[in-house]
Amino acid sequence: MIAIDHLRLVDIEPARTARERYRASIVEPTSGIAPGFTQANMIVLPRDWAFDFLLYAQRNPKACPVLDVSDPGSHSTVLAPGADLRTDLPLYRIWRDGKLVEETPDASAAWAEHPDLVSFLIGCSFTFETPMIEAGIEVRHITDKSNVPMYLTNQPCRPAGRLHGNMVVSMRPIKASRVADAATISGRFPAVHGAPVHVGSPEEIGITDLAKPEFGDPVRIEPGKFLSSGPVALPRRRPSWHRVCPLPSPMHRGTCSSPIFPIPPITPEVPMRFLPISLTVLLVELADLDETLALFASLEADPVEGIVDMVPAARTLMIRFQAEKWTPERLAGEISTRDLTARIAPSDQIVEIPVQYNGEDLADVAELTGLSVEDVIRRHTGSTFTVAFCGFAPGFGYLVGGDPALQVPRRQSPRTKIPAGSVALAGAFSGVYPQNSPGGWQIIGTTPEKMWDLSRDPPALFQPGYQVRFYDLAKRSVTALPATAKAPVIASSVVDADALTLKILAAPVPALFQDLGRFGQTGQGVSSSGALDQGAYKAANRIVGNPIGRPCLEIILGGFSFEASGRTVIALTGAPCPISIRDTSGRTTNGETYRPISLEPGDVVTLSQAPRGMRSYLAVRGGFHVKPVLGSASTDTLAVVGPDPVVTGAVLTVQKDRTGLSSVSLTEEPAFEHPAAGEIVTLDVVMGPRSDWFSETGIATLSSQVWQVTPQSNRVGIRLSGEVALERRDKAELPSEGTATGAIQVPHSGQPVLFLADHPLTGGYPVIGTVAEYHLDLAGQIPVNAQIQFRPVTTFADIQPAKA
Repeated sequence: MIAIDHLRLVDIEPARTARERYRASIVEPTSGIAPGFTQANMIVLPRDWAFDFLLYAQRNPKACPVLDVSDPGSHSTVLAPGADLRTDLPLYRIWRDGKLVEETPDASAAWAEHPDLVSFLIGCSFTFETPMIEAGIEVRHITDKSNVPMYLTNQPCRPAGRLHGNMVVSMRPIKASRVADAATISGRFPAVHGAPVHVGSPEEIGITDLAKPEFGDPVRIEPGKFLSSGPVALPRRRPSWHRVCPLPSPMHRGTCSSPIFPIPPITPEVPMRFLPISLTVLLVELADLDETLALFASLEADPVEGIVDMVPAARTLMIRFQAEKWTPERLAGEISTRDLTARIAPSDQIVEIPVQYNGEDLADVAELTGLSVEDVIRRHTGSTFTVAFCGFAPGFGYLVGGDPALQVPRRQSPRTKIPAGSVALAGAFSGVYPQNSPGGWQIIGTTPEKMWDLSRDPPALFQPGYQVRFYDLAKRSVTALPATAKAPVIASSVVDADALTLKILAAPVPALFQDLGRFGQTGQGVSSSGALDQGAYKAANRIVGNPIGRPCLEIILGGFSFEASGRTVIALTGAPCPISIRDTSGRTTNGETYRPISLEPGDVVTLSQAPRGMRSYLAVRGGFHVKPVLGSASTDTLAVVGPDPVVTGAVLTVQKDRTGLSSVSLTEEPAFEHPAAGEIVTLDVVMGPRSDWFSETGIATLSSQVWQVTPQSNRVGIRLSGEVALERRDKAELPSEGTATGAIQVPHSGQPVLFLADHPLTGGYPVIGTVAEYHLDLAGQIPVNAQIQFRPVTTFADIQPAKA
């Protein structure tokens, strides 16, 4: 009988032989037995406990990857025809009321006593040891003919019903130079735990002594080795274990390893996971980048009406949708039927990038990978990369397909400024920073090429699907043309003699043009930006009779002053700045916010500092004449995209075209009372998408603690400070994924950042929750030194797809 193992033909006789040995009551370590076959642990429990455990496994898929679930009372599995679950494991442990009462090589009596038992086959990490050995990676416990060491960690699994507990990890010491290879190989087996949950310092996950595993045998640890851990689960009942639980033993007097149930090789599908971000945004989590790009391509080729925008990332697809057309459950049901088997063919477009390999992290990368500096350069220049997606910043392409040996973690402490042109590595990705920006990637070199240039069409040099090759400038001469700076677009550069203008007399903080936002540019890594208080922005245009989308000026903290050259009508909304108007005779009158204000030639308008709020919006009837950039007049301060900031001396021209104008509005009012420094502002929060990366204490701290708004806040985000940092329970590195406006992202410090409109398109730190859309305008008006109280309005849970 023959079974298919990927592209190999495998005789299943080793599986039969192993089962026969176990039926004969042979107890032995199972690591390395039946190579090429999937191994499984087995948990068996009464029917009334089965749902709790199934939910526990679903909530902890990396720790408890379920391969099969039997019918009540059945002792067979479709995964291994002819096998008998009662006899074909090396050893069973039977528990009653939380106590181990028996160890036996034959569990037939338990099935006879309890005819409703349900069996769960859980993927075992021994499965990927054979591919690792075939790749030349030593598996130490097999070499030493001992049991794999297993340790109880401080990483809690998500509870379900009566079950809870911390993760248990098996540990394999791997040469530093082969850690990336081991992670890549194991990552191809998500159904048997997949890639490591932790590499490096065991104390970070609560393991204090490698010589004293809770289960299994200690193994030799040699200098220069890294520690690679793969998870299993140790669920517990509240307050005790299952009443009856035949369970394969994780060890037996130091001789029996995590037990094997040999079955023909299988590759179970990893279902899509749907996670809430906000009321109109969800995150689809997939098995890998290929599936993510396949889903993205499917939705691009056959669009779903009501999907507004999509942001692909390492293994997620962020989707913004229209709430009036879809509920999250219905949309998840629609998406879950998409075919993920298709793979996107790479573009035939090849971009070559010259690199001077002088990066400040080059030596660290060599040490992390166990390679020489010369080998790092050779492997990087010898790879052909593909642009998988763009994000983080305009023109920043995430490149995949490089040498697996170059996979290194992000820096523990991100730099506040990385120079434009820096060539860097992080995880499975390579990339080039298009502009000066903060970042945590490992810098190995620099390039003179411009990744982002608005004079180019398209501006981003890297487009999804492009192939990229790097070459060493030290070994290949190249004639580089001097970089030419883009001439700034100045609003006052051309002014007709009869044009109506506003001359800026004072702008202590440069004002910014803003509109509804810049959409449809996520493929180049450009986020929407736009007015932070959309309600106030729209009200300003309505007051003067403009169409809603006309550009306005966003003014911070008042102190702004300008002179009108002719007769017009203006409006000021948002933060309630006192308004004074001085005419040509020197007489001064006062204006009101949220009311139309008529101006005559020569009138000078001055805005005093607002006692409350943060941002005011100035509209002029007809709208400002400003050239849009990538379809929008919004200025994105992080991406440096859009019209130049408006400073003292600028002359702004008003549109002559009166098409679409309507009567002024006299009924506009602020949507809320603007907060002041020292006051507490309550913001509603939708929990997710990574709430489960935080401990119960961390979740409680988010809402129970008042957070101070620090002076480092800006349009990118509000930086917060709290006495107690948010505690994470999962300290793994998060693959980059899309982020939404309002996201509460938590870096290693545990001090959150509330993302505003100019935030990065993707991020690599977990988002514990997202401010509800209806409170985003309020968030945009919170001044420095105010305080924020987060109020969760949902409990985090996966979105369950609705059936059609």
